[in-house]
Amino acid sequence: MLQRQRELAVAASNGTLSAGDRGALDKEYQALTSEINRITEVTNYNRQQVTNNTDLASGNARIQVGPNAGETLNIPPMNFGAIGTNLTGTTLLTPDGAQAALSRIDSGIKALNTERTSIGATINRLTSAGDNLAVAMINTQAAESVIRDEDMAQGLAELTRDRILQEGAVTTFARYAEITRNHILGLLQ
Repeated sequence: MLQRQRELAVAASNGTLSAGDRGALDKEYQALTSEINRITEVTNYNRQQVTNNTDLASGNARIQVGPNAGETLNIPPMNFGAIGTNLTGTTLLTPDGAQAALSRIDSGIKALNTERTSIGATINRLTSAGDNLAVAMINTQAAESVIRDEDMAQGLAELTRDRILQEGAVTTFARYAEITRNHILGLLQ
């Protein structure tokens, strides 16, 4: 929208335009300014403002990015509302007004780029924190799997031992019974 406003201001700076032409350009310019202001007032996340230096955009908001106390990330202050406010009151109805608007638009574009840089850096930090947490989660699951596998191996070893002992006891008892029977038969003869 700022780029379109800049195009309109450049066009309105041309001395060959009539008052009606400048009026038509100014009408679109004012509508864009109103839209910039509206967007900065209604843009929110979780019912909190994120573009006008209040609520989440105040610079005081923290995001928990790790499992422990103190593992937080501060959201930087964001004020896109100042960009629209800076344009309020400018007009393209005269070449001088268009030049003044052009200067403010350029300042607004510079401020917008600064805000976008800050947001981009914060997004990159959040992405890195998320990636780090994902790796920690995978490592935790791998460790749990190793522990479960060790428990399973130990359980199978104990089961095998118990079966061998049971089979040995059955075989021993059968052999004892046979010896006893043979011994009793030997006594009877």
